[in-house]
Amino acid sequence: MGFAWIEISSNSIHTPFQGAMAFQPSSTKAETYAILSALITAPSNAMVTINTDSQNVITNYHQFKDPNFSLWKHLKVDTYMFWTLIFKLITSKNPYISIKKIKAHYGNQWNDVADALLKSATNLLPIFLSPANNPNSLLIPTFNHLGPLDSNLRKWTQRTCHAWISVSSLHNHSFKHILNLIHDYPVNWIVTSSWLR
Repeated sequence: MGFAWIEISSNSIHTPFQGAMAFQPSSTKAETYAILSALITAPSNAMVTINTDSQNVITNYHQFKDPNFSLWKHLKVDTYMFWTLIFKLITSKNPYISIKKIKAHYGNQWNDVADALLKSATNLLPIFLSPANNPNSLLIPTFNHLGPLDSNLRKWTQRTCHAWISVSSLHNHSFKHILNLIHDYPVNWIVTSSWLR
């Protein structure tokens, strides 16, 4: 999955950036990567306006900005590791940040250009951001050396365990009749998916 942004501070020069990510991709993670990579390149004390079509990213930004938003709640936010890095950058670079919500696919020239960049970014080698330099992290959970688990760890573990238990139970002797039925009557996934939509 790709992510992209365009710096448009001057009328004549527009600086694009695009990248790809591989592990646990999501649209929210892509937007978060874009904000983090843009802030890495921003000079200290800069005025930064972020235009995004992701309400989830705006909500996450305001939650992490709120001093009453506890560390325990931070850990429940998907991409929390990268939001922690974003706010570490904000503390060290002291930019003035404003985030504006724009409509997706609504004819916004720069949003359309960024969308085209992120679609072409899927062919790039992925960028792996390491939250290892976060002083607030006691540990960095990873999965199979693919990257950090940057989502709600408790929910991720439950989903993974449920999937493993379901797959393991299919090979249980008491379910042999179900396996025989699956073999005799294969599922038509096209029809099934049309019913589930």
